[in-house]
Amino acid sequence: MPTAIRKKRDRLRALSRRLEKAHWDNIVANPPLHLQARLAQKESQLSRSLLTEGPENGVGRCFDNEGQLLYRDIPDGLGINIERRENRESTAKDMRDRYRKIWGKRGFTKEIAHLEDKNIRTIQKYMKDFP
Repeated sequence: MPTAIRKKRDRLRALSRRLEKAHWDNIVANPPLHLQARLAQKESQLSRSLLTEGPENGVGRCFDNEGQLLYRDIPDGLGINIERRENRESTAKDMRDRYRKIWGKRGFTKEIAHLEDKNIRTIQKYMKDFP
């Protein structure tokens, strides 16, 4: 490539880099308001409302009159997840008891999956979680 064309191309690249750098320097020096609040450069309405005084007024925590932490009750909607977890544990433990000699051994996952009519990945997860 001739020298004049190469020098012209390099000058254009340098100019575009300088312009891009100036653009990003401007953004960093003067961020938008929502970013200023997030970076704690400017106080927002949200940050003012979350301010607390002392440990007894912590956000998301409730204390009784003696200063003991009160725990929230588990909502009724979460019962399904607990039931599913318990069913998974009991299924895995039952399989572990049935296949005690080959449970956790390399190469027997496929055999157990075929006998139980389950996915191989499911059996591998059971073997990992319930050794």
